[in-house]
Amino acid sequence: MATTRCISEYKSGGTTSRVWRFLWLIPGLLLLLCLCQFKTFIRRGNEQHLPEENGHFSRQLLQDKADSIRAALNLNEEKRGTLDAQCVNLHKVNSSHRRCEFVKTTEDCQSKDGFIQYIQFPYCTLSSTQPLAFVLMIFWLIFLFILVGITADDYFCPALTVISDALNLSPNVAGVTFLAYGNGAPDIFSAVAGFVDSHSTGNLALSALIGAGMFVTTVVVGAVSLSVSYDLNQRPYLRDVVFYLGALAWTVIIVYRKKIDLLQAIGFIILYILYVLVVIIGRVVYQRYKRRLRQRTNIQADFDTSYNQDVICNGPQTINQEDLEKSIPIITDTNSNGHRNTARNAEETTPLIINPITAQRSSRDQNFVQELLSFSNADFVDSGLPRKFYTVIKIPIHLCLNLTIPVVGLDEEKHNWSKRLQILQCLFAPIFCVFATKAGLIMLAGKFPLAALMAIVGVILAVAVAMTSSRDEPPRYHKLFSFMGFITSVIWIYSTANEIVNLLRVFGVVFKLSNEILGVTLLAWGNSIADFIANLAVAKQGYPQMAIAACFGGPLLNLLLGVGLSCTIATTSTKDGTLTLNTSNQDYISTAFLAISLVSSAIIVPLLGFRIPKMYGVYLILLYIAFLVVTILNEIGILFS
Repeated sequence: MATTRCISEYKSGGTTSRVWRFLWLIPGLLLLLCLCQFKTFIRRGNEQHLPEENGHFSRQLLQDKADSIRAALNLNEEKRGTLDAQCVNLHKVNSSHRRCEFVKTTEDCQSKDGFIQYIQFPYCTLSSTQPLAFVLMIFWLIFLFILVGITADDYFCPALTVISDALNLSPNVAGVTFLAYGNGAPDIFSAVAGFVDSHSTGNLALSALIGAGMFVTTVVVGAVSLSVSYDLNQRPYLRDVVFYLGALAWTVIIVYRKKIDLLQAIGFIILYILYVLVVIIGRVVYQRYKRRLRQRTNIQADFDTSYNQDVICNGPQTINQEDLEKSIPIITDTNSNGHRNTARNAEETTPLIINPITAQRSSRDQNFVQELLSFSNADFVDSGLPRKFYTVIKIPIHLCLNLTIPVVGLDEEKHNWSKRLQILQCLFAPIFCVFATKAGLIMLAGKFPLAALMAIVGVILAVAVAMTSSRDEPPRYHKLFSFMGFITSVIWIYSTANEIVNLLRVFGVVFKLSNEILGVTLLAWGNSIADFIANLAVAKQGYPQMAIAACFGGPLLNLLLGVGLSCTIATTSTKDGTLTLNTSNQDYISTAFLAISLVSSAIIVPLLGFRIPKMYGVYLILLYIAFLVVTILNEIGILFS
């Protein structure tokens, strides 16, 4: 369930699929821009049809509000930092100069948790060419989605795999814990960033989690059912759907109450722990049942063999193809994704001539520049134009990530050990962690900066690695680098997710869109398109049960951990231990449609004999289209205004 993305990338070449997964965001952004213009058109039409007295009253209110904003902008320099105004009011400021002044002095427009003040880009930096600013911001958003996807897939997941191996965790426990964190990292950390954001009330993060669940359980499940036919595993399917319904019911409670306290946040984590226990215990019970059934079958087979021994001995003996294959020893090799490569003899597993592609992939340790950039000349030459463009985009990403995140590959030659690269990572990783968490200017004892201390620690670690390791063999402590990789990749993902949330919030302010519509569309699509590609590829490769399990188990874990962890962190930072949620009609719409999807899958699929026919897949896709239509009508004010 938690490894579908890695398996699909191994089978079908994940780089090519990643090229297209983020291009889906461009039509989504165009849809939102059209929605913004249509929304403005509807509002203007409503204002024109107001009665004269109401229209005069509305215009008077706008005039009074504009006057109050102008008066606020004339406050002295000492009071400008505490201007109590909403950032959306910038559209009521006339001149571009005053708009720039407004976004600089209004506290609600400032991004305290991010590194870039995106709102100043279209209104101050490129105020004369705003369309260019918006285009650059759109491409930067896509770049951030690529960054968080690469970090999670290529750095965070391998670190968790090595950690689970070092802790001797069983595949079941690792699948619903560490590997689940790896696949759900973008969703979970986006939720944490959304709930902890000082300007957010959790509606963006909550809408993204519910919207992603709606997308995966309808569009992805429907696409899988349209591509292949299969029988579902009954017990895991019902388990995931029932737990998902329970998590959704718990979510509806906090949406209705418009707040969540510490105990309710911990309740999501408890429900996740209960889910993990059910998975583990159910697996153990099922394995014991299969073992006993196998023993009974063997006993019956032995009895039948002894009873018919004379007939068997006197009958003709032939050797068929199946017996011949069983007599040949089979050598298996498990690759990085858990699949076995089977050979009929040792000669096939040890070729005399080395494949040039394999030789080039294993030459990372010989070419330091290619190793640092994760770049292959042969792959670049043989790839198409979209993949070449994507490779160029990835070069700065891999450069920054390789300098700060060590990757231990248990299935690669020398476990992916590179002495020179590990020394550089020891130098840069501590400094990156300090500045990424904005702790670089903290003074220890009021005199010594924390950044200088971490730089000294990095130098000590680099010298220790240089003196205690060789270039040819990884040291005994090599697996410890996976823990460093885990920490630095978490900081990378969280920082990037925080920037994504801040940038989406700016899009909402600029285009007058609510956080809910941004959450169920852009943020949900950006975090779910990878699941769509991965699960569909896994289903076509002959693992439809695994794909469907990921379609329900993945969003379930993201909802439980995303809301549980983020709200636990957010509520502990409040005085009364309660986090107020600015929920709206869109949250009720999202939860209602997701409930319809889950209830349909819980009732109709068992009635169909645990098969998902193509007509049911069409129904799920149409259900998601209806969800989008209702969402858009609600956003422009036609429904539930």
